[in-house]
Order: sequence, then structure tokens, then C-alpha cells
Amino acid sequence: MQDLYLEQIVKANRTKGAMVPRILFAVTVFFAAVTLLIDLRCIVLAVAAGVITYLMNSRRGYEYEYLYVNGELDIDVVKASRRKRLGSFQMEELVCMTLKDSPRLEGYKGQAMKNLDASTGASGNPIYAMIFKQNQGYLQLLVEPEEELMKIFQTTVPNKILN
Repeated sequence: MQDLYLEQIVKANRTKGAMVPRILFAVTVFFAAVTLLIDLRCIVLAVAAGVITYLMNSRRGYEYEYLYVNGELDIDVVKASRRKRLGSFQMEELVCMTLKDSPRLEGYKGQAMKNLDASTGASGNPIYAMIFKQNQGYLQLLVEPEEELMKIFQTTVPNKILN
């Protein structure tokens, strides 16, 4: 028997907001220079701009990695050099998979459901909602599978893919 294996990486595309950290860095350098040359009271502004710059830079540059191996979907988030496992999901526990805005998800609105978003919304791929049955209720997982990963899903669990 042949193993089914596929790895897909979904990167967050840089948007117009990607320039904001660079502008904040320039403002930080400016306030630091003004502090040293003119007025020491500007140190508060320099420190605030530095903190904001750090926080903005730490939130960009991430990607999701979907790894499918023989009926198990592992999802990791990779930020800079750190990797964090978001979850491991068995396809046999999948209840249904459909587009995120599909009316077929209306039946799950009142259920006790955890939500996990592993989509960037920037890759150009449609966002799908995967509903998994878990011990305490349901889990809704948002993903952006490429065509090859969708083919594997349709092969392994064809009756649970709803359009």
C-alpha cells in the first residue's frame, strides 16, 4: 500500500500594512536622535515608538504548514525561526468540509464549538471550514488547501466534502 503524503505552506502575503513597521522604526530613530541632541523628555516617545515597532514586527512574517500523512492532518504555524503545532486532526473524525461562508454550516451555529483559524486570507485560495467531532463537541478549523490537497481530501473522505 502506498502512503499518502503532502506538505503545503500557506504564506501571509505582505500588504500595505507591511510598511507601517518600517515607518515606526524611522520614527523611533528620529525620536532617539532628538532625545540625545535636544530634549531628554522625548525619551518617553522614543521608548513608546520602539515598543510599538517591536510588537508590529513580531506579528508579521508567519506561515502555516499543512502536512497530510495517511489520514492525519497536522497544522503548524511558523513565525520567524519558531514553529508551533496548532493541532493534529484525524480525517476519520471529520464531520464535513465546505466553504467558510456556506449555508451548510448553519446547522452547527448553536453547537458547542471551538474555532481554530489556520488561514491567512491572502493566498488567493478559497477558505474552507472543516468541522471535526471532538470529545466535548465540535471544532471548526479554517484552512486554505491548494488543489492537490483538496484532491487528497476528496479521495480519502469523498462523502464529507460538501460544495
